[in-house]
Amino acid sequence: MVEYDRLSREELVERLKALENGVSDRTQLPNPRSVSEEQYRTLFDNMVEEVHFWKLVRDDAGHIQTWRLVDLNPAGERSWGMARASVVGKTADEIFTTATEHFMPIVTRIFETGQPYSWETYFQDIDQHMRMTSVPFGEYFFTTGFDVTELKKNSARQEKLSLMARMATEASEIGVWELDLDTGRLTWNPQMSQIFGTEPKSLSHTASDWSDRLHPDDRDEMVAKLQTCIETGEKFVGNFRIVTPSGETRVIKARSEILKSESSGTPVLIGTNIDITAQEDLINELQVSKELANASNAAKSEFLASMSHELRTPLNAVIGYSELLKLMAADRLTEKDREYLDDILESGQHLLSLINDVLDLSQIEAGSVEIDEEEISIADIFDHVETFILPLASRKGLSIERQPMPPCLPRVCSDRMRLSQILINLLSNAIKYSPDGGRITLAAEIPSRHRIRLSVTDAGCGIAPDDQSVIFDPFTRLHNDSMTPAEGVGIGLAVSKKLADRLGGVIGVDSDVGSGSTFWLDFPCEPGGTTRDESCGKTSRPLMPADPA
Repeated sequence: MVEYDRLSREELVERLKALENGVSDRTQLPNPRSVSEEQYRTLFDNMVEEVHFWKLVRDDAGHIQTWRLVDLNPAGERSWGMARASVVGKTADEIFTTATEHFMPIVTRIFETGQPYSWETYFQDIDQHMRMTSVPFGEYFFTTGFDVTELKKNSARQEKLSLMARMATEASEIGVWELDLDTGRLTWNPQMSQIFGTEPKSLSHTASDWSDRLHPDDRDEMVAKLQTCIETGEKFVGNFRIVTPSGETRVIKARSEILKSESSGTPVLIGTNIDITAQEDLINELQVSKELANASNAAKSEFLASMSHELRTPLNAVIGYSELLKLMAADRLTEKDREYLDDILESGQHLLSLINDVLDLSQIEAGSVEIDEEEISIADIFDHVETFILPLASRKGLSIERQPMPPCLPRVCSDRMRLSQILINLLSNAIKYSPDGGRITLAAEIPSRHRIRLSVTDAGCGIAPDDQSVIFDPFTRLHNDSMTPAEGVGIGLAVSKKLADRLGGVIGVDSDVGSGSTFWLDFPCEPGGTTRDESCGKTSRPLMPADPA
């Protein structure tokens, strides 16, 4: 028995030629039995590619009209999706609608020349791209076919991906380069030439095309880093400067890594370069602008602090002498004189309050406000601010109502004076916008295991949602028909917010137009501890009862 491996197209052609040479009558297809049935069938059935034998069909004038199938191997059955028994004996047009029209030029060619012919085609009837070879034998010919549809699709996908990559690098102006580590040849795309300001024809295609254009202050470091990348295989990512032939300095963002060539297996160093000079210039400009703005802001704050101090000195004298005059000359003043003195005192104290707010705001913005933390009781803070604010509330007939304290409210680590200042500002604001004879509520609560909240609620006209987003901005005052004009220039809430930030808290407001407002101050806290992570050096009561062991 003769054994055959699976054969290629070329091997089949040679062996069938050998079979054909052994036949005396060249007008007949070689009979497999005259050579070896087993030899023929093994050869035929084990072909990797499809193989089909055809016999010409001629008209009376001897012209080729079509061709009839004599044999089809298993690979052909799979390719056509048809069983051998169902198609043998049929003409090409009976098997495929467009076969004669599609393949007549090929069949005519091989019988005119007597030579095999190979070609590639798309056969619509089976929706395949085929690589084919046809060989003539007397009035017969056989054809081998290999389905290259997937190869075509993969090639098309690869071309598409290559095109997309090229378009992306061109659109984003990314330079791409490759250094063959065996030959030392450097190649790069047109974007690299644009970045480095060179003409492609002037390149030497060596590493010097890159290294010679490095900024002198960056050259040694970059060459060393690239060498490390080559020796260790580590990726290189970094920025460096180059100097173009025109003398322009540019900043380059680069990355590179070692890859092995799929074709040769030799290592290559592949990298990208992006010109980020414009971004770096913008960052530098923004940094300079920021420094100038900070300097200007610091100068403004220093000026306001200085001016506030200069204004407070004579103003304190005016207030002091007015109070002294009111005391020492009480029996000699007329009712009108007392009214005038009261106006002077009230105006002076109001102006002093505004100056103090401006001074606080400038000091906070300048970063000169120091926070002196200590462990304090919320009840003590409420007592202090009530004592301070009650005289102001009583002038409008307002009452200050304190809600009962939660039983587990902790002592807090904070700055006593600054926390009191925030609450006084919130209470003063509530008094300004509350109707005469109303009520203001002061409360402390524990909304969650990680927060403690202090709040001030008034029965004023409320704040619209759009206004709530700007009410803590400096010098912002709200005006609408339902509001009673109030004193001030809109600094108190801004100062309160900045102080709350410095104390590690958050300040906010809940309000509906016509239903009053609740201003609140939240502090973060840990269950079983104080409201700040820092220790005040004392033991405080837990925020929540400890979980049972």
